[in-house]
Amino acid sequence: MCCWSLKAVKCAVLLLTIFYFITGIILFITGIVIAASGTYAELLPGVAYLNTAYLLIFIGIVIFVSAIIGCCCLQDTKCCVLTFYFLVVIVICLEVSVIILGYVANGVLRDRIDDYINQEMLRGMRNYGTDQSLKEAWDQVQREESCCGVRTASDWFNPLYGKRSFLRNEIPDSCCEIVQQDCGLREEYTKHSKGCEDVILDDLHKNLRSLATITLICLLVQVVLVLFILCLYYILFTNKTVHWCCSCCVYEMVEIEDDSKHKFKTDSV
Repeated sequence: MCCWSLKAVKCAVLLLTIFYFITGIILFITGIVIAASGTYAELLPGVAYLNTAYLLIFIGIVIFVSAIIGCCCLQDTKCCVLTFYFLVVIVICLEVSVIILGYVANGVLRDRIDDYINQEMLRGMRNYGTDQSLKEAWDQVQREESCCGVRTASDWFNPLYGKRSFLRNEIPDSCCEIVQQDCGLREEYTKHSKGCEDVILDDLHKNLRSLATITLICLLVQVVLVLFILCLYYILFTNKTVHWCCSCCVYEMVEIEDDSKHKFKTDSV
């Protein structure tokens, strides 16, 4: 019975380790995709939006390393089993933080986060004329989403938000429906009327929600893996009734031998 239970647990651990490795690939690729789309990172100075993506990349790397160690668990090495277990637990803890961030940012703290991001975007607009990467990010969003400014086009020259890069009624060329040289400085060109705030925030929350959902699915697989790692550890190193048929320790045979010696000594007396 011991042999079959050990083989079944080993097969389960191997299968779950494969799925575990696949979750690492999924999280790693997801982090790369989010990090590569760095437009929002430029538009949101002071908002650590990409930290979640970098965390997923780090989690993916840890999963790759721990999955290799997990394959060594099949060799009945106590050190490998314990190392694999603790690495998976660390991964689970990191993933819980991603899930909390994703769902909390879309839940009770959404209004506060939106207000904070709004103020950061307005403050960041002052660097439009001096920061080339910020300028390209704003131009890209305004062209692709047919929007202008944060809430309205006047955000570009409204002095209430601090020093602006444009004079009154002057806006970037990317706000024009037909983009031409200096079209934003001339009133005869038609400009986009809606702000970019809703578009940016909707995409931001959608990405965070997607990250949290993907991470949650991967987390469920890893919780099951932890349970089977504990089962494997119990069978290999804790259960004192393990037989030679399992190619493991010979606790029971040693105990029988000791009992025989004790009985022989008693009879001799």
